[in-house]
Amino acid sequence: MSIKTILFENPYMLVPILFGIEFIFVAAWNLRRTRLTGRLAVAGLILFPLMVLVQTIVVTDAERVRATCDRVVRAVVEGDVRSVANHIAGDFRYENRGDTWDKAALVDRIEQALTRWDVSNCSVSQFEVTEDDRGVRSSFQVTCRMSSMDASIPTFPSRWELGWQLTDDTCHITEIKPIRTQWMPYDRLDEVLRR
Repeated sequence: MSIKTILFENPYMLVPILFGIEFIFVAAWNLRRTRLTGRLAVAGLILFPLMVLVQTIVVTDAERVRATCDRVVRAVVEGDVRSVANHIAGDFRYENRGDTWDKAALVDRIEQALTRWDVSNCSVSQFEVTEDDRGVRSSFQVTCRMSSMDASIPTFPSRWELGWQLTDDTCHITEIKPIRTQWMPYDRLDEVLRR
């Protein structure tokens, strides 16, 4: 876990660390009662709440990507294909064994899948955001309930990797890749979104 993650993205780590540091400052002041230890204790009481406030105000790229993923998952559960489409980049391309899917083809396949399957009780876990030479990428697990006229899957875990295009105010998906696991035997998007 990086310093950036602790300072800007994870209040569950920042707050206990700040309390621990303030406890040390107050204990040092209690033992020595010097001007320096008193200033440190007061500075901690002033600066630490400000750091928590900054953490709530600053939104990192990782937090933006996570919020967009949550919106896409919620749109899938609601069957809102238009909302899903709004989060896909206009220049989206997927090479499908000699055939290329653009954004319209992908949205069409998603709509067909959501017509066949009712998706509910979704939760996102094991969320990670990285940046490499290909750009910003996220990977995560989605666990949901899936049911159709023919079948019902009470717990269906799947793992995904997404590529992202980030601007100042938007996050768009540029790449979607299912990750093969013991529960989901697919690693190609066309296998998951079969006609």
